[in-house]
Amino acid sequence: YLKKVLQEAKDDITKYRQQIYTRRKLTTKLKELEHQLPLGIPIGI
Repeated sequence: YLKKVLQEAKDDITKYRQQIYTRRKLTTKLKELEHQLPLGIPIGI
């Protein structure tokens, strides 16, 4: 039983890490886009 719980926790952590990684990539992309746009057009996240 404990093994199952630990495995699930591990999976959750992996998912969480992937979400953070994806969000970070998206934020970076948005920042790059922001630089390409005319100034004064803020992109809200």
